[in-house]
Amino acid sequence: MRLRAIWCSLSYGVRPWWMYEDECHYAPMTYRQHLRLNLSYAWSWITFRETKADRAFEREVNAA
Repeated sequence: MRLRAIWCSLSYGVRPWWMYEDECHYAPMTYRQHLRLNLSYAWSWITFRETKADRAFEREVNAA
């Protein structure tokens, strides 16, 4: 789960929304704000500081 969380946050954080979805899911945030959020999220997983909510999000949203 940790590697997938890091991969998804970096992968989807860097790519523009139109490359992976029909409508922007992070509006009204800007691209830079969304990138910063995803980098912060990846860092929390890299440093083993993820929360219960982060783990629940991964199970519900990024589970494959």
